[in-house]
Amino acid sequence: MKKLMTTSLLMLAMTACGVQEDQDSGLESVTAPNLKASAPNFRCGQGVVVIEVTNVGNADARSSFLRLDQTFASSQAFGIKALKAGETARQAITVKYKDGQLNATLRADANNNVRESNENDNILQLVCKG
Repeated sequence: MKKLMTTSLLMLAMTACGVQEDQDSGLESVTAPNLKASAPNFRCGQGVVVIEVTNVGNADARSSFLRLDQTFASSQAFGIKALKAGETARQAITVKYKDGQLNATLRADANNNVRESNENDNILQLVCKG
């Protein structure tokens, strides 16, 4: 009986922390936001690029920052509003080229304000070779 009670308390604690058991596979899935940056219409030579930050997770995300680091310009940060699961925010950014070359890195949730289900997919590279 004590073991059963301990298991029940553990399941209650796991549910309270945002972990749900997947009934079909027996695996656990985490309920959390996941921010991802993309540039679906980017083409080399553009001066202004529209970046999309999408919450591809299954929970709402608090506000965060999108950081732009470029080889030929200063770093910049842009505020991204809180996003519901599945919601997308768009941010126009200006990128700098030198002799037709561009090397820019964008990082969604740059200050790690959002605890995400996948912290390893926040980076987007924009590269053009003159």
